[in-house]
Amino acid sequence: MKTLLQHLESKVIINDLLVKNMKYEVQLKFREASKQVQARALAKKINTQLDTALIGLKNEEKEEIRKRLIASSFMVVPNPISDHIDYRHVFTQLTNYDPTTEATYLRLIHWLNLNIDREVDPKVVENYVLKYKVNQDDSLFNRVNKKPPVTEPEPVYIDKSSKFSLKWLIPIFIIVFILYLGNMKKNINSKSENLYGEPIKIESVIDNSKLDALDYDFIQETDYHYQPLNLVAIYNYLSKEKNSMLTRESYLSTLDRLAESYDTHPLLLIAIIGHEQNFVPSDHEKASEIINNPYNVFGSWLAFNTNFEESTTIALNTIETAKESWTKDKNFLEHLNLTYAEDPNWHKGVQSIFNKLKDINKTSENN
Repeated sequence: MKTLLQHLESKVIINDLLVKNMKYEVQLKFREASKQVQARALAKKINTQLDTALIGLKNEEKEEIRKRLIASSFMVVPNPISDHIDYRHVFTQLTNYDPTTEATYLRLIHWLNLNIDREVDPKVVENYVLKYKVNQDDSLFNRVNKKPPVTEPEPVYIDKSSKFSLKWLIPIFIIVFILYLGNMKKNINSKSENLYGEPIKIESVIDNSKLDALDYDFIQETDYHYQPLNLVAIYNYLSKEKNSMLTRESYLSTLDRLAESYDTHPLLLIAIIGHEQNFVPSDHEKASEIINNPYNVFGSWLAFNTNFEESTTIALNTIETAKESWTKDKNFLEHLNLTYAEDPNWHKGVQSIFNKLKDINKTSENN
């Protein structure tokens, strides 16, 4: 089996250089066309190239495997391990395609016989699949997504033979705390008197202009980190004000879960959707398709129509890549603008929506 896997690794399907050449060809051929048309043409070229290694699969299987290959490849993942997609990657995706071993084994054998130029021992492949998929719950997908077990804290035992028991510690702590508060109040009163002995209102000595001089980098770094999404507040706004598809099914909870895994503010993702697709109005005739890629990753929802979870992951990967290259000498969204959109004012629209969503979140929390 090791020899077979090495052989699969040696068969490259698409690499970074080939994608760059494809982009160049598309730009030459469609130089007068819009960026959306160019993105659609590039996506078609990439899909066609990947299909050369998916002979024998059903159309729906091809589409799903293509999506998985792209989503986990150098084309999407920041700092990828590999700068190409090879037949070993296809083999891995096919192995993870089904939870059951029999369906996986039969598809793998059929695919191997049609796509590689060497004999394959069916028994070796069968044993590999059985070992790899111990059972349905232990498939690769479930192992990756399985939450770690909760560890119960070790009990704390109080030594009753000690001279100071808990019943004495509590009143001692209260007395010490009262004395501390009294001393702190005395210090505050002494420091809040001017030369004439009159008390100064502490609020009056705060220079509001100094607020503008706060560390800009600190504001930027913390502003887009993950914060729990107030699902009720945002749901009400998106439902009542925007009639958004995001309020259907589990889109918001999925978005919140993925944002947390990338330590990115979920409202930033919603703001991008708001700017790109006006929050995907439910009454739009193409709403059920737009919601699959409301961020317009890989050009647009027309050029790359996947599913909501995958497009959210790709958008988060794009944001993560921007974080890594951000030098903090400018607004983060301005920096993200360089790689996310061609419109130089894209960041202004996203920032405006992001700020409004934060106000809604904050107001609702206070209420």
